[in-house]
Amino acid sequence: MNLREKIEKEITDKVMTKLASERVELVSKDELKRVLSLFKKMDKETGAKLKEAEDLYESSAREYTGIYNKMNAQLDKVKEDAEAKAKIISKEHSGLTDPYVEIRNTLIQFRKKAKALGLDPENNPNYAKANKLFEDRDYYDESKKRMYQIENTIVSKIMRYNR
Repeated sequence: MNLREKIEKEITDKVMTKLASERVELVSKDELKRVLSLFKKMDKETGAKLKEAEDLYESSAREYTGIYNKMNAQLDKVKEDAEAKAKIISKEHSGLTDPYVEIRNTLIQFRKKAKALGLDPENNPNYAKANKLFEDRDYYDESKKRMYQIENTIVSKIMRYNR
């Protein structure tokens, strides 16, 4: 062993002896107990706050569910009222199609009577004009569409009025 190694060994031994003689305490037991009690207290407070938050959430959910159900009930009532009024309007307008049927039947009878007399009904300008109006499918379809639009307009106005 050379001189350098001997010196290093002596210094290391002295340092180790000094460190071993000194007792180092990082934290006392009392401090650890105090920290532990603080953690327990924080845990209880956190649990209480969580419980409050859960209760608040549940009460809010119940309240909003009640509001939602009430709004749905009102909406259902408005829909029922609108449907009832639409049925009434539809019944009132259903009578408007009867004149079309009546006019068509009149034209058919006129044609039969004219042919029975040996006349050509198409030579009569009024018959030809009326027959063209009722034979023209587009005209009839357009009038049906217009009636449907009128009914929808009236129903939508009733629904807007009931809001």
